[in-house]
Amino acid sequence: MKALYHFTVYTLVFSILALGFVTCTKTETREGCTDPNSLNYNHLADVDDGSCEYLDITQTVWYNGVAGVWGDDPFTGAIEIMACSGAVDTMTLNPDTLGNGVKVLVVTKDANGQAHLLAKMINKQDGDDFKFGYLRFTAYLANGSDLGNFNVFINGRTCVMNGGCNTEICRSGSQIVSGGVLNDSIPKTITLAVQDFEKPYFKSMDNLFELNVTVPTGNDTLLYISNIEWDSYIE
Repeated sequence: MKALYHFTVYTLVFSILALGFVTCTKTETREGCTDPNSLNYNHLADVDDGSCEYLDITQTVWYNGVAGVWGDDPFTGAIEIMACSGAVDTMTLNPDTLGNGVKVLVVTKDANGQAHLLAKMINKQDGDDFKFGYLRFTAYLANGSDLGNFNVFINGRTCVMNGGCNTEICRSGSQIVSGGVLNDSIPKTITLAVQDFEKPYFKSMDNLFELNVTVPTGNDTLLYISNIEWDSYIE
């Protein structure tokens, strides 16, 4: 009888301890915003509840024949479009009877087959609002263009003097874009995450868009660009 009593007590104690162990090790999920790029990231959350908030800013670099202004001040944020190699002109595609149509940048190569387009702020500005954002541009191929892969850069820590533009260019590593995704009749929007550029730099920046390509064959006119912009967030 005494042995049975001890066995019963031991069994009860073991059951209580086991129950406590299970209770202590049970984990509870915490809902919240789990995206570290959001404004309200919750590092304690392990289940995303759809509450993440983001900056929603679009900054036009060039659109419909007009260069944009970075920020609100047209003097400190003025943007200049220039050709370091080849030429960059503006023309109207598909004009109607009144001459209205889509105004585009016309990218043309030089005698060596090189084209180098630069969109640069006259004064350096901070771009921290876009460090988790996107660079977007809309483009068509020109008829007869043999444009293949081309390099796109944004502002970075490596700075060199460029004689063609007679200016210092500070650039990131490039992202390679395939001309094969473009055609000569339907505009295509290319979206590049700025964090995918190698070593971008968002403090005191001025290089907003840089395109560099060598195309030894085909027509001199390579590309039409109808829009260049930065977006802090894309749905």
